[in-house]
Amino acid sequence: MVKTKSKYSKNSSQEIITTRLDDGYEKKNYNPFPDSHCRHYVLFIFVTSLLVYVCTMFNSLPGGDSGELMVTAKEFGSAHPPGYPLFTILAKIIITVIPYGSVAFKVNLLSCLSGSVANSLLGICLMDISRNPLVTLLICGMVGFSRIFWIWNITGEVFSLNNALCMALLLYLHWFCVETNTVQKLKLATRLSVLSGLSLTNQHTAILLVIPVALLVVHDLILEQVLTKRNFVRLTGTGLAPMLLYLQLPIASYLRLARVSWGDQSTLEGFLFHFLRRDYGTFKLMKNEASVDFWWNFRVLAENMLTEFTLPVVLCALLGAATVFRSTPKTKFTSVLVVSLTLYVTFFCNLANVAESNGLYKGVLERFWLQPSLYLALLAGTGLSVLLNNEHVSRWGKCLLPLVVLLVGLRIHSNFASCNQRENYHMENFGRHLLSSLPNDSILLTSGDLSTNTFRYLTLAEGVRPDVHVLDLSFMSSQWYIPIVGKHMHGVNFPGLGYNPRGRHDRRLYNLEMFLDANLATRPVFVCLKPREVDSSSLKKYETLPY
Repeated sequence: MVKTKSKYSKNSSQEIITTRLDDGYEKKNYNPFPDSHCRHYVLFIFVTSLLVYVCTMFNSLPGGDSGELMVTAKEFGSAHPPGYPLFTILAKIIITVIPYGSVAFKVNLLSCLSGSVANSLLGICLMDISRNPLVTLLICGMVGFSRIFWIWNITGEVFSLNNALCMALLLYLHWFCVETNTVQKLKLATRLSVLSGLSLTNQHTAILLVIPVALLVVHDLILEQVLTKRNFVRLTGTGLAPMLLYLQLPIASYLRLARVSWGDQSTLEGFLFHFLRRDYGTFKLMKNEASVDFWWNFRVLAENMLTEFTLPVVLCALLGAATVFRSTPKTKFTSVLVVSLTLYVTFFCNLANVAESNGLYKGVLERFWLQPSLYLALLAGTGLSVLLNNEHVSRWGKCLLPLVVLLVGLRIHSNFASCNQRENYHMENFGRHLLSSLPNDSILLTSGDLSTNTFRYLTLAEGVRPDVHVLDLSFMSSQWYIPIVGKHMHGVNFPGLGYNPRGRHDRRLYNLEMFLDANLATRPVFVCLKPREVDSSSLKKYETLPY
């Protein structure tokens, strides 16, 4: 490595340092694409990803939280904690702008776009790290078309958007690490600050990446002696500015126009309660009493990595992690990847209170391994670029390209059957059939994500049986439910401030028997509950019959 100095002003004491690597590459005129063909490779990654995702995405309602997020976006209410304002706003825009298709189709399409952008950003970063299009195509194909990435990139959820934001953060961090011009480093630091704030308005797990990134940026700017008070305030301000998107939550609660919403954030106390996820427990994944088993969580993660990305990719990632001991301009970036991966795994394995015996919860857990998988992919690209040096690639490149295309093609073929959800209408068919069988102006009592979100999506987002009122017993127990949501349930009588099976011991609350007494005379009431979820108070006076 050779360093050359050039003064750019007679009256300035600063100097621009241009770093020339052994291959003659100058950092002063930094360009992430060494030749025009690299742009074509990245464009190919985006187009291929988008085509595959769109052709296999859900055309209808997926399960889980998707129904709630879709209805919340359409109604512009508050989603479940911590609120996901960025996703809600983007989904609202795409629902409004695109004239064709159902609400589910449009929000699923947003995930396809986000996933394709994430794959493209991964490709740019890998191209910049390896200077090798074969490494870029292989890693992007193995990761982007792995089952876990594929299925969540075609589902209307927050995870694909989180991947895109975290990948943008990592890409700009890499450019920051290899940049030597202090003026450019400050510009990149500002963009990193904005991206950090945006990431936190979508998914809070991004904080486990934002912290290492922020520490490295501050450390480098201090060493460069450019972190003045003014620059520090500016970077802090640009990082906090995107957090203003959280104003969407109190605004939605104050207006109370949404027919479905979660919580009351019109007060500071209510906002902090929602923002800090106190419904679940701030440092818990789920709202249950299951204990945390670090080693079980770690074993699930290890099995997931080996199954989804194959042993060779994981071994390449280990080789890439070992490059932190080499003295290169990219060592700092690799160090951040290793630290971020270690921090995420350690923190999350101590956070996830998932019941081992519940296979559904294991599926819930795997969604949160998407973010660290991005670190693994970049480390794998680093390791593979070490194995395939430029001289070797130039000699065997024409032979290796068909092999890479074949491997990615096999990857798509092997996961296509399990990830192709184009004809999956199970949740919508279930909801439509049940709703169509109910008498006019019925009340449907539910509990749990699958049933509640399905019925609410169909009645509120698609206008299927709008005369049926869907009430979730778990929400009815909250004091915010009647003022925020219950006001839109015209003709439904709530005989108290909140639902509680022991309501007769508190005149302000009511149990199921009291609710039935207040409504059965004017409306038929149906329940879609597990037997253990039926309030025992109602069994003294009423009988549940199959319908």
